[in-house]
Amino acid sequence: MMEPKDELINRKLEELRSVPGVEGCALVTVGGLLISSSLPGKVPEDEVAAICAAALNVAKKINSGLYRGDFEMEIVKGSRGYAILMNVDTETLLVTLTDKDALLGQVFIEARRIARELAEALA
Repeated sequence: MMEPKDELINRKLEELRSVPGVEGCALVTVGGLLISSSLPGKVPEDEVAAICAAALNVAKKINSGLYRGDFEMEIVKGSRGYAILMNVDTETLLVTLTDKDALLGQVFIEARRIARELAEALA
């Protein structure tokens, strides 16, 4: 029997959250709706998708205006860590929040793997 889609999504987000340095993650639509999340308590779930949709629009304009091609990933570095937005498919983003000491190479590898698996699940 196949695993229900919502359970699979939640399991994949928990897998990503188990990567050292990852504090939380979410699956959101490019239109600003939250699909599922595994976020720390201090992060307002209801705002995450809207913030990420706005950031995606800025990133797309930067890529277009500077001839960088299609959007694939956005990385925002803050004093407490990173916010990483990554394409899952044309309508969905994977958002990953890390602490400032996270090993970004490892996070990128795992986030890309999870994004591919989520894309297959959403197809």
